[in-house]
Amino acid sequence: MTSILTLGVAIALYPLAIGGRGALMPNLAVPWWVMVLPFALCDGIELRFRIKRSVVFATLVEIPFVIGLFSLSGRDLLLANLIGGVIALTALGYRPSILLFNVSGFALDCGVILVIFHTLAPESGTITLSAWFGAALAMMAAAVACSFHVSRCWDGSGARGPIAARCPRAS
Repeated sequence: MTSILTLGVAIALYPLAIGGRGALMPNLAVPWWVMVLPFALCDGIELRFRIKRSVVFATLVEIPFVIGLFSLSGRDLLLANLIGGVIALTALGYRPSILLFNVSGFALDCGVILVIFHTLAPESGTITLSAWFGAALAMMAAAVACSFHVSRCWDGSGARGPIAARCPRAS
């Protein structure tokens, strides 16, 4: 249910996120399929940090996102992000329910990133301070959205809570 709700919100954001805008820097534009590999690699590599008795997971997906914000249209960034994420999660052997959960989260994150970035960045042609600020703020907002998406299914203890029982798990 959480995956369907998240996907619904992502689809609702689609017109705002994609808009009619092209790449911010058309002279740096790359084909969307070139960015699939960086998304797949960065989604496929998990960094694990032990903090006291907890483990925190992180990826480096912000790197291709920032590159994509400046060099791809919104539609192309969404395509590269989703296809790269599906490739990474499939290669890691995730079950279909977990794949759907994560891909819906990727779509929501990308929508949030694009809405914030396109609100703050100029139309095209120049990289300004507001464009960098928009990229940074978009990445932070996506981290919050991702945390909320995951927290709806995980109570932090590793055990299924009342909400976590409804969400897909790797176990």
